[in-house]
Amino acid sequence: PEFTNTFGVNFISKGSYPKCDVIDYPESLKIRAEIAGLTKDDVDIEIKKDVLTISGKSTEEFNDEKATYIKKELKHSSFKRSFILSDKLDTDSIDASFKNGILTITIGKKQAEVEVSKRIVIK
Repeated sequence: PEFTNTFGVNFISKGSYPKCDVIDYPESLKIRAEIAGLTKDDVDIEIKKDVLTISGKSTEEFNDEKATYIKKELKHSSFKRSFILSDKLDTDSIDASFKNGILTITIGKKQAEVEVSKRIVIK
């Protein structure tokens, strides 16, 4: 819970796909997801309430009836990975890019509200 409050994202899930880095900067938070074999058109990013979801579907299929897999590690199926965002992040300030199989999502942080003091005149 402390990590979630501090960095604004809940991502505790060891076996999740795609593998992601979550990086904290003073003005923003970045989520970098490794999505090999897909294009940006194969990937969707959605925010609903305080949940950011990355999903996608591989259109590549390898079906050779003569072949026998000795080891199969490449993912060729649909995926969905969600992150719970804190209220410290500005969901109206999100940018996403996709290059060389890496999806980078940048979420701006909300500016801290400055307390304004006001002097009250006694009548």
